[in-house]
Amino acid sequence: MQYKEATKFQDTLYARYGQQFYRECNISDTVDFIFGDASDVFQNCMIYAKLPMQEQDNTITAHGRNKESEATGFSMQNCSILSWHDLVASNGSVKTYLG
Repeated sequence: MQYKEATKFQDTLYARYGQQFYRECNISDTVDFIFGDASDVFQNCMIYAKLPMQEQDNTITAHGRNKESEATGFSMQNCSILSWHDLVASNGSVKTYLG
């Protein structure tokens, strides 16, 4: 039996709730790999988008706010968003969105 992966690297960093602070971190993956309903600050982080599976695009962040009135979100301060070597080698064939 062959295993078929439905998604690749989804929700790698799950910022579920509350307030969180990430400083000088390396975060990398594909699909919506920074996800959650928290109030997060990312400071001086290196964020790498990797090559997703065929027919997928990258969305770096996907905030999971339940209600529009919630005062939650992601704040990126002095972070670098870069392509991993496998995504660079795809020669622009994959779309990547911040979120």
